[in-house]
Amino acid sequence: MLCAVSLAGAGPREDFLFRLEEHTGDDYRADVIGKLVTLKVGPKCQAKLADKDLSAIETAAAVAIEIADYAKTVTGDDWNAILGNARDKDRAKAIISGKIDAFASRFAMTIVVDGDDCDAKGHALWLQYWTELAKAVKQYPPPSGKAFITLEVTPRVKQVIFAASKDGSTFVFRAPRDIEPPEWIERLGRPFRQLVAGLPDDFAFSLMEHVGEYTRMWMVTRFHTFNVGKKCLARFADRNQGILTSAAAVGRDLLGFAKACGADDWSTIENQRANDRKTNQTLVYKMMSAFRPKLSVTINLDGDDCDGTDHAVWLKYWTSIANLLEQYPPRADKVTVILNVTAKAKGMSATVKDGTFVFTSARDFEPNAWLEPMQSVFRRSARKRP
Repeated sequence: MLCAVSLAGAGPREDFLFRLEEHTGDDYRADVIGKLVTLKVGPKCQAKLADKDLSAIETAAAVAIEIADYAKTVTGDDWNAILGNARDKDRAKAIISGKIDAFASRFAMTIVVDGDDCDAKGHALWLQYWTELAKAVKQYPPPSGKAFITLEVTPRVKQVIFAASKDGSTFVFRAPRDIEPPEWIERLGRPFRQLVAGLPDDFAFSLMEHVGEYTRMWMVTRFHTFNVGKKCLARFADRNQGILTSAAAVGRDLLGFAKACGADDWSTIENQRANDRKTNQTLVYKMMSAFRPKLSVTINLDGDDCDGTDHAVWLKYWTSIANLLEQYPPRADKVTVILNVTAKAKGMSATVKDGTFVFTSARDFEPNAWLEPMQSVFRRSARKRP
């Protein structure tokens, strides 16, 4: 355990931990930071950490609570309760200290701040990053039961960049030091949320969060094939593009198509009060598996990149196809849709044979009256609604 007398003035790091222990009333939090967190900062920055008029001490105290809560989730040990219910506080702190030592095999956090000096006030970006990472791992504990987190704060990047190991236990972040990046809170939490969601694919995860359920996301990811370039595919998960909005509309309309073909209302089943959410999602997944042979949509898009904005013409084609499938469910037991978007095409062509719909249209401009050929083939092929 930390000793308030011997640590004072022993060195910059020890002085910081001593001041933290004073600030927290000599509970276990200084022990958490001292054993589970490594701060790699410059000498001038390190000297600021113990300054009670700045914010590193308050930040560390708050982070320690988040880590303790995360530890409770992983191990079941409630360090607050152990200390709060104890008659012998020193013995309780010794017990907690041993548990913190053991928890080091499951958790560690390293914060690296570029440069000799740093901002240590409350608005300092690196302190805010540190706090948000602690909150994220507590709120979305990795299924692996382990979290080894490294954050590098540097002027060499302009946005939060992250990577997670395949086993979901190691997380590396790089974040701007001096200029606040866009959506940094979302990006710091994303790998933890994604692991909990069980959706390693960026597009699937982004779409699930966008629509708030798995059902509509699965109507896109499980029934579609996207033959698009790498740069274009990278846009699919971007919340600032229009692809997610279009995909959400497609998922909704294809659910309507499935219902017209006799399927259950999968969205209602996922969100029903009966069962827990995971059980309902499993039910829907199995129902969709049985339906999968009845629908297939392929998007072939020319080029390495694509227009991902709301007005992109290929998105208009795609959403219109889904809407027409709902309006005019085809008679065929198996429906295959192929959309070719190419620079060579000058207008919209639409054909149908034995339940296979093929649409070919221009990539770079919106042809005149392009919707009419689509509507025509769907009307000709439509079944009567029950």
